[in-house]
Amino acid sequence: AHLSGKSDWKAEIGIHKRRAEVRVSSELLGVSSPLPEPLNKAATVPLPLRIERLPQASGGEAYEIRLGEVLRGNIEQQDGKWQRGVLAIGPATLAMPAQGLALSIDLPHLDLDRWRHFLPANSGSAQGAEAGGGLSVAGVTLKTPRLSVQGHDFAAVRIALTPKGRDWIIDLNARQAQGELRWRDSEAGWLEGRLQRLYLNTAAAGATSSAKETSVTERLPGLRLSIDDFRV
Repeated sequence: AHLSGKSDWKAEIGIHKRRAEVRVSSELLGVSSPLPEPLNKAATVPLPLRIERLPQASGGEAYEIRLGEVLRGNIEQQDGKWQRGVLAIGPATLAMPAQGLALSIDLPHLDLDRWRHFLPANSGSAQGAEAGGGLSVAGVTLKTPRLSVQGHDFAAVRIALTPKGRDWIIDLNARQAQGELRWRDSEAGWLEGRLQRLYLNTAAAGATSSAKETSVTERLPGLRLSIDDFRV
């Protein structure tokens, strides 16, 4: 519901052995998005979207999605139900999981503080992380040279998130932080685990106003961390 506007589109339909191939495309001129980069878009800027539905030998359908150079995806459906899929944002590798939906992100910069305002209310729970039709998230991988979160920047970041019940297991590897964490869903969230290192740049964080510092503190989840090497 974050998109607004309307745009022309084109559809191509091909029939082969009573099976239909459908291709829908649009430049999305006239459509705008307030989402943070890389999904931010002005209505006057074209961004080619292509969706193809291809019949499979099993009797199901495969959907291929392309959104310019921003997003690629493959999703499989059988008997009217989504079976598995993969979405890649940026030049991330498309690796189809055995089941569920895999999300792979590779961006030059990711600002989680901006994205949190657009996430659904139940996104903190692994059980609540479902795509349309009940396709559960099988895992998330993130690679970025710069990650902004809670007023701090982390460099050379690689993160793997794996659902476990209602929780997320987080394998974190960055220049300033490394370790394994567990995110538990609750009112404000709960983060626990062990870090081999955690280096925070308090000078950069100190540049914010006291009002902003209070806001950040109020957003912090519950914490229980064991840190071998902690520096500020």
